[in-house]
Amino acid sequence: MFPKAGHVLNLEEPALFNETVERFIALVEAGRWGVRDPRSMM
Repeated sequence: MFPKAGHVLNLEEPALFNETVERFIALVEAGRWGVRDPRSMM
């Protein structure tokens, strides 16, 4: 969640966007990103 962000976060807050994507990729590659909550797929 990014407070006060619109639909183009990558243009509005590029540093925050890039940091968040990099953190996500690092967690996935390390096998530390949890499985999706099945309730979210209803």
